[in-house]
Amino acid sequence: MVSDIQPLLDFIFERICAKDEALYKWHLFFMATILTQPEANYPVAQLFYSTSQGAGKGLYLNNLLGEGIFGEDNYVHLNDIGSLVAEKNHHVVNKLWVVVDEIDQLSSSQSKKLLSHIGDEMILHRKLYSDAKMTRNYNNIACAFPFVYRHALISLRC
Repeated sequence: MVSDIQPLLDFIFERICAKDEALYKWHLFFMATILTQPEANYPVAQLFYSTSQGAGKGLYLNNLLGEGIFGEDNYVHLNDIGSLVAEKNHHVVNKLWVVVDEIDQLSSSQSKKLLSHIGDEMILHRKLYSDAKMTRNYNNIACAFPFVYRHALISLRC
């Protein structure tokens, strides 16, 4: 069975976790936990960055994990941080996997909202033309950053 997915595991180890064994084990454990305990809320976001475009972040985060494993009912892809921290953010409600792509810089206000969104058990959301309401936060957030220092995965705890 493991041999069937070995190419995927090799890709995660080599390209996503930069051949860091501890990071690789943590990442696989964290992803398995999201899938087996979706009601759990972890004050952790995964940050993915690379030195060049085409390193595989989008393929891995969106196509493989988002569409392939979590599916459209449990996944949303956002093109910018504003879509996550905006007042009208109903599209993230009840999503287990939220990918925020190509984050360049965060304002102080956006940083505070992002940290709150990562760590809070409840999130405030609102649909257009309706009142805001609090909902259980099931979001596990992955942020993709372009062109930084090296291709690796980092975890930040709030």
